Amino acid sequence: MRKLLINIIGAESTGKSTLCNILSDDYDFVLVDEFAREHCTNLVHKPDRLDVKKIATKQLEEYDFSSNLKKSIIFDTSIITSIIWLYDKFNVIDLVLHQAFLRQHFDLTLLCYPDIPWVADNLREDAQRQMEIHEMYVDYMDRNLKKYVVVQGEESKRIEIAKKTIDFLI
Repeated sequence: MRKLLINIIGAESTGKSTLCNILSDDYDFVLVDEFAREHCTNLVHKPDRLDVKKIATKQLEEYDFSSNLKKSIIFDTSIITSIIWLYDKFNVIDLVLHQAFLRQHFDLTLLCYPDIPWVADNLREDAQRQMEIHEMYVDYMDRNLKKYVVVQGEESKRIEIAKKTIDFLI
């Protein structure tokens, strides 16, 4: 089996972490957990631009470190999430992060569609904007000629789409 780098992205509460966990277990891939959740859980304030930049830095470090591993890797979000977060919440376009995004190569990017029930938690805030944020991902990926596969439908359908795509790549 060849080594794959898989990136799972999407708006809040679209099943990214669930899909990552299932796929990493089923294929015995290394899982790189969503760092933003870990970082923001420990904050005593609402995440600001500096927090998002710290998250982006960690995401870049995780991607760079992945080149040292021999096993396939699934990333629960990546630098694109920080790029969109900075633009959406702070009206910031970070060209350094954009250049880093352009240099990154994933064998597969799965974009989770916002068609499953919203699950509230203390970090999520954009229940009414899921589709708008999803379109930001689509636009950014398309404008930068990055390929992706949309996973949608109930959990079993998402898993089926993801597995068929992974199996094709293996």
